[in-house]
Amino acid sequence: MTANNTTNNTANNAATSPVDWAEGEEFLKKADARFIPFIEKYGRCTLAPLPPEKYYISLIKAMLSRGLSQEAARVSIAAITGKYGEAPRPEDLITNRFRGLHISGLTSGNAGLRILTEKILEGEVPIESFPEMEDEAIISCLRKVKGLERWTAEMFLVFVMARPDVFPAKDLPLQKGLQEFYGLAAAPKNASVASPLTVCWMPWRTLAAWYLWQDCDERQAAKEKARAEKRELRKRERAQAETAPPKRKKHRRAQNAPAPSRPKIRVWRAKE
Repeated sequence: MTANNTTNNTANNAATSPVDWAEGEEFLKKADARFIPFIEKYGRCTLAPLPPEKYYISLIKAMLSRGLSQEAARVSIAAITGKYGEAPRPEDLITNRFRGLHISGLTSGNAGLRILTEKILEGEVPIESFPEMEDEAIISCLRKVKGLERWTAEMFLVFVMARPDVFPAKDLPLQKGLQEFYGLAAAPKNASVASPLTVCWMPWRTLAAWYLWQDCDERQAAKEKARAEKRELRKRERAQAETAPPKRKKHRRAQNAPAPSRPKIRVWRAKE
């Protein structure tokens, strides 16, 4: 093995090794004490980097999930992994000209998938070099592909590569999380407003985002549980109403109807 290969392998292993989230926890506790109850409640972050051979299928999933319905995306991804395995290669799909995948509902997402595959093979999106690249460089590469916006690229960095300092400011749950965390009157919808709120969490913004996501998920689960309980209560009330004996109706005189006439009773008195 040459010295260059040894250096590249060392860098690749370092880039794909699990992040020491414990260090990030200590940083957030000192940077913002409001994270202490989050860390105590939700525990250690579970994000871990995937191996580079999973980058391609991860990008396919992200693209199809954005371009197709949930069911169509699920069927499409199952068709690809069923035909080419859990870690398909770009050359496999391009060589077979995506044959057989039209049956999975890929028609509307096929153009973007083809562009992604071609750009990977042409070296414009060098996914094999991603572990050695900076976050913004990866985002710039991915944004060359139609259907891969900045939010998608940032989510790729978070959930696929587990990069420690990424905050997808355009993510709606995170915007809501910032509103709750800082007690804002409204959620910061623009990245120009949301991003400055996260500067104090650098270089562990991914970890901060993860805790905000956990809190948001818990709040959403509580709301869904409350709605389910309310639906169940209404269901029981309807069932009780159907089985209860009918109430006797009181006959009421119409508001403008004349009062019924009563026969006059004459009282005879004896003459004095």
